[in-house]
Amino acid sequence: MPTTCFVTYEFHPATPGGCGVFVRHATDDLLRQGHEVVLLIDCEPEPFAAIQHDISARTGITGKCHVYRVRDLIRKHPAADSPGFSRFEQDSIRFGAALEQVLPNHAIDLIEFFDFCGPAWAWLNRRHGTPHAKIPVAVRLHGPLYRIDADAGFTTPDRDRFIAYALERWSLNAADYVLAPSVAYATHAGVNSRIVVSPPPVAPLPAPRRTPERRDTLLFIGGITIAKGADLFVEACIQALADAPPHIKATLIGQDSGDLGGMISALAARIPPSLHDRIKFAGRLDRQGIAEALAGAIAAVFPSRSESFCYALHEAYGAGTPVVITPLPAYEGVFEHERNALVAQATPEALAGAMNRLIHEPGLRERLSRPHAVASDRVGPWYLSRHASRLTPPVKTQHAITLLVLNVPHRATIQHLEAPASADIRMVCLHPQDTGGTRLFGRNWTARDVQGRVIPDDQLVSTEMLALMHAFDIPHQSWLKDLYFALLSDPVATYACPWFWRDERIQSGALGLCPELWPFENPGRLPPVLVRTISGRPLAQIFPDATGMLGTLVPLWEAAAKGHGVTIAKSLFDPNHAAFSTTPESLSALLLSHGSILPRGLSLPWLTLPITQQHDHAARVHAAEQLGGRTLMRLAMAKFIRRLSGRRDQDQP
Repeated sequence: MPTTCFVTYEFHPATPGGCGVFVRHATDDLLRQGHEVVLLIDCEPEPFAAIQHDISARTGITGKCHVYRVRDLIRKHPAADSPGFSRFEQDSIRFGAALEQVLPNHAIDLIEFFDFCGPAWAWLNRRHGTPHAKIPVAVRLHGPLYRIDADAGFTTPDRDRFIAYALERWSLNAADYVLAPSVAYATHAGVNSRIVVSPPPVAPLPAPRRTPERRDTLLFIGGITIAKGADLFVEACIQALADAPPHIKATLIGQDSGDLGGMISALAARIPPSLHDRIKFAGRLDRQGIAEALAGAIAAVFPSRSESFCYALHEAYGAGTPVVITPLPAYEGVFEHERNALVAQATPEALAGAMNRLIHEPGLRERLSRPHAVASDRVGPWYLSRHASRLTPPVKTQHAITLLVLNVPHRATIQHLEAPASADIRMVCLHPQDTGGTRLFGRNWTARDVQGRVIPDDQLVSTEMLALMHAFDIPHQSWLKDLYFALLSDPVATYACPWFWRDERIQSGALGLCPELWPFENPGRLPPVLVRTISGRPLAQIFPDATGMLGTLVPLWEAAAKGHGVTIAKSLFDPNHAAFSTTPESLSALLLSHGSILPRGLSLPWLTLPITQQHDHAARVHAAEQLGGRTLMRLAMAKFIRRLSGRRDQDQP
């Protein structure tokens, strides 16, 4: 039987969350079938002890279950503890380091991560070159943060949240398989390939201990959050209960999310005094408590703005309770209006109308009470067979790398670099000139090879891969070699980058995730990347003259627009030299010509731009407005520069 490793924050009932419910049900089902399951969990000691007790106390299970806690395996880590990484990168790094310790202990056939905040990122990078590279990695779509926020209308993330979005997208792009509850939801989440339809198993709720005399409650079950629509439920209940018999009430079951500074207190303040005793917050209940509540429910209402599956909905439906839902892609082909649910728009008025129908129409309640099954309690056949990783061993063929060095490098630096045995490295050293020579990056150079011989312009063409560095940068000797083999190992990756050392700490700069941030957070520095390029292109065409020294970013941004980067989990570079300065004009030219990866970045209020702070604000805006190109892009660029300079008052046209 195959062995599956679930990587998770959650495990029901010790921790809250739908992901934990899935892992629990999937673990139970696989163990009943004789499978082996490994759980790698990042949680506090108290719930972990409860999980261990839960696993050990089960009887009648033929499979084996092994449970590990991330913080017991990884107490300290130089990157996971470094402020040079976002907190979501740090969590992912801990997961990856812990997984590397667990894997030698078991013959694991599949590693499954969840999607939320991208915990798979570090391992999908780390596995290159390890004995475990062939173990397939799946990422399950439970509901990525970028999709939840977009569905809820949230568009102003801070930097950590922006990085979390990138971690999620990167992990979904790089995984061998994406497990989705439905094709419709995968499409909604922006995933179009490597999809495996794998609906979560739904275990039936326990039978209620008593049968109430009558059904008199409208139920909300889920986290008390904006995404779950708790605010819509309360507003709808205020309208519905105003016209309902006085014995009808409403109950919200779930844990406070902290939205709006404390969601329960914020919602309670909206309830008029006349309804205080009819709209109640029950807090988090166990499965038995939910079963008891459903036994007395007129309907269970799920006014979510975003869902991938919704365990609580399926459990309520399976218990025979009529359900009210909002029209979401996750429900397509599963729930249909008037057939097995009432579908209402996500407005208080529409939801109140559906509630009133179920309050006053007993025949409708009976007709919608689980007319047919919609979910299974089994994990499905996909887990019963073995699967392959998409990674391939590096092909032993010769590849040409162009290493472009700005200014005159010290010979010791060149000799220090360890060249890959299967690569042909062509070094081009650019010596600054006042006049004449080769025109690149908006200035004049003399191009020489490593022996000092002048390279004619017609020979300054690209090869299969390209890297740039400044003469004063300090690369680790294996910098090029490690990046080279990482690119060869991942056929989908379009560029490779390392961690680096700056400001006396190790950091990633989110370079493998959000290369669009590099010029804003590392002004004047060259990104230490190796990029796939098309052979034979003149370098003067690759680096547009109008972008000036910021043209050094063009190959990276072009690569990022075509695919994802791979990050080497080592500090392989010290970009300790601010290699160049720039102008608003060159920044504008870069964004207008190669800013297709940046549309979401134009509205990030936390982003600052040190490289333009010395320039007059009016001159910056004037430069943006004078650029050629489409009117909307010019306006966006002008607004972006105003925002960077703190002049929001001029954002209106």
